[in-house]
Amino acid sequence: LEPTGAIPFKISEAIRYIQTHLQTSLTVEQLAERAHQNPDYFSRIFKENTGERPLAYIQLKRIERAQFLMITSDLSFNEIAAETGFESLAYFSRMFKKVTGQTPSMYRKNNRRV
Repeated sequence: LEPTGAIPFKISEAIRYIQTHLQTSLTVEQLAERAHQNPDYFSRIFKENTGERPLAYIQLKRIERAQFLMITSDLSFNEIAAETGFESLAYFSRMFKKVTGQTPSMYRKNNRRV
């Protein structure tokens, strides 16, 4: 067993991979395969160490990246959606509102540095 508080290498490796591949299509199967683990087992261990299932974690990180891009760039919402791995603007907007409680345009307007 891992010492408490330490994230197993395979999970920290998966987190690093997620962060650097947000714009690509990511699946639990892919991540589990990279870690040489069964997808169900991987998903359970991932949740134990991050508090989220892999797909929920990926969505959260994509939204965080989108928030960063909205505040720091002039990219359109379409470009941000593509850059953060969402297959459509509608899906991106729905997920963004679900996570942040605001629409992308409200968020950008409220958080934009002038």
